Amino acid sequence: MSAERLAVGDRVRCPKCRGWHPAMQPESGSITDYAERMLYIKCRQSLFYVGQIGDTARHPQDVKSPLQLELWRVKSRGRILSCELRCDANGWDVLVRLDGESVFSRSCATEDEARHVANGLKQDELKTGAIDASG
Repeated sequence: MSAERLAVGDRVRCPKCRGWHPAMQPESGSITDYAERMLYIKCRQSLFYVGQIGDTARHPQDVKSPLQLELWRVKSRGRILSCELRCDANGWDVLVRLDGESVFSRSCATEDEARHVANGLKQDELKTGAIDASG
């Protein structure tokens, strides 16, 4: 599972300050399942609803898993292709984004396998003339 599926602790870009805040469940005292799964971010004194636990994020590019690392970034034909490595309770994911939008994801059993897949994808891009923009 990646940040496209919301979870407590995911970092979400704030619509007010554009900073990153952790998703949390406020103490509601509600007994309904829907209310118990609500996630919010807190910016100063304001709470912003970001979605339901386990549901798809409205803007995946504005959500980061707690354990996420951008491995590389290349520029090709004026566009940016980036690769992220993510880890959660279900294992490792390699996520490729084109100008911030998810275009490819692959689940892997181990971190070594995920890094191998990510490095292979980068080498393929560099062979087609992309320029390394990690930096």
